Amino acid sequence: MAGPTQRRSIKQQGRDAAVDALRKRCFARVRAGRESLLDSLRGLAADGPDCTEGQLRQLAHEALQDVPQDDWLDEEAMIALEQEIYEELCAEVQRAQDEAQHLEDLQNEEDCALFEQHLLPGVHCPLCRDGRLQNDAGLLRCSNCQEMRVTLMDELLSLDDICEQLGDAEVRHQKGGCLKRGHFEATGDSMLIHRCEACGWSEIVF
Repeated sequence: MAGPTQRRSIKQQGRDAAVDALRKRCFARVRAGRESLLDSLRGLAADGPDCTEGQLRQLAHEALQDVPQDDWLDEEAMIALEQEIYEELCAEVQRAQDEAQHLEDLQNEEDCALFEQHLLPGVHCPLCRDGRLQNDAGLLRCSNCQEMRVTLMDELLSLDDICEQLGDAEVRHQKGGCLKRGHFEATGDSMLIHRCEACGWSEIVF
């Protein structure tokens, strides 16, 4: 009794090892083309669940093609391995869909926040672009960021005049012949500078 039992055990061990080796080769093949695979999966998801299931099973079948096999593998083992690859592809589809939904949700949140900001009255801060400028007794500051702290020569300068001067600074830079867009900086001595690294432009605005 010991002899036949031992022979069956060795055969089973060899079969398991062969299936495991083939599994590793197939999944390595799938992972090697992961980017193109994900592109295909995203397209399949857009075609509907019925189309997706059929195409995924086809991809799982193709993953087993042209892979060296041996006498240890029978039809049952091949069917089980094809089903395992199919389930992994289904998981990839779900991960891709979850990732796309997450990115879409983030984009929607950013768009809504930006829209709400644009609905607010006042002059946009040239530094953070989110807050609104305020003339607080000659101190030009932002409702959102701490960087905007600029001392105005004219304490009574209106926000409309401030907005106009900011625009004029950008126009003067453009008329200087530079095609790049400059940016505003608040200096440590409470001045606002309009600069451009591309052409070296530097001008005090306030």
